[in-house]
Amino acid sequence: MISYPEAFRSAHEFSSLHLGTELNPAFPISETWTCNMKELSPKLARVLAYHFDSVGSVDNHCLFATMILSLCLCGQGIPHAVTVGDVEYDDGNRYTKASEGSLLEDVKKGFVVKFVDGYPELEPAHAHSWITLPNGDIIDPTITPHIDVLRGTTTVAPFDFEDAIFGLRNRDPRVSKHIPMLTGLKYHLRVATGINHILGITEENYHAYQQWRGFYLDIMNVDVI
Repeated sequence: MISYPEAFRSAHEFSSLHLGTELNPAFPISETWTCNMKELSPKLARVLAYHFDSVGSVDNHCLFATMILSLCLCGQGIPHAVTVGDVEYDDGNRYTKASEGSLLEDVKKGFVVKFVDGYPELEPAHAHSWITLPNGDIIDPTITPHIDVLRGTTTVAPFDFEDAIFGLRNRDPRVSKHIPMLTGLKYHLRVATGINHILGITEENYHAYQQWRGFYLDIMNVDVI
């Protein structure tokens, strides 16, 4: 079976080929890289708790939650790769059933607004997002809460965000593997946020996403234009 670092490298090459390198900086995986996770873990949990009322409320908000944790990592000076793809569960089923082709199609369509009962709503993204650290470890803020909702279980206390984040204290055995397909910020900045000039609609976190772009590229030692 292909290892996660190998799958990540393939996803990074695919992203650079099809989406360019501007928002997809070089990110070599080195298993010798380390950081003080005991010190970092509560910081990530606190920043997630600031934006969400409870562990359960992060479900289906992986793109935004990934941005939040990425901003925290940028503030700590920790390089990392924003990663988009899918997750395979312990029963062999997959979360979003995304493919490389479907993700590229999402990026092509961009920021899509639809009307539901007369009110504008952002079209849901059919993808999952998480963070890859320089040693190939994964930090995923939403997969455990999602599986709990999906299966009607309660494995994490409602306000224990540290246990809820996969990759910190949590190594949820219901997650068989993460499947990286795209890396970098292109998917987030094209699909998760934007401005619809015809309808006069700006996604509520648009400016935060734009600021994130600068912080992320800076921590990855890329000249920001």
